Amino acid sequence: MGVLSSPLPGRLSADVDFLDNSLEFSRKITVKAEELRDMMCEHHELCNEEELGLIRKQLGLFVSHLDKCEVVSFNLEGCFSQIVSGLRDFHSLVRSLPVHLPQDLLTRLGIDIRDLLSNFREEMDTQGIMDVNFPSHGVPSYPSTFHEQAGTLLILSNLQKFMLSVQKALGAQ
Repeated sequence: MGVLSSPLPGRLSADVDFLDNSLEFSRKITVKAEELRDMMCEHHELCNEEELGLIRKQLGLFVSHLDKCEVVSFNLEGCFSQIVSGLRDFHSLVRSLPVHLPQDLLTRLGIDIRDLLSNFREEMDTQGIMDVNFPSHGVPSYPSTFHEQAGTLLILSNLQKFMLSVQKALGAQ
């Protein structure tokens, strides 16, 4: 019985409902992050991530990679753990964003991230996968309003890129 419910090599899960629900949530989060990022660009004229590279370093903002989810180095436990760790970090970051965007939209985004995180944790429990602890990234402190705005844009951009990687890990083409 366990063999029939095991995921195929290089796949996160054999559970189609988990894959579909998680893919739907991840796409929803991607769209919301992009919309909020566009609002930051429009209202605060912060649009070029490359120009904000120095701010990224000053604030210690991370870019989450899902190297354990890549085909060549796929590791089921590592992939799940990297996704869960990234979602946990982004949930904290979104909840702590300074208010430069509508609070209700940020709250909704945080709830969606939390719900997707819950889906992944439940699937890990179902498959008996232990969480490999990856180091958490802290919430940055912002020395100025400009840093808050730039940090918000960078966090939303990082979230959007991370979610695209999650979608790829879920098997989205």
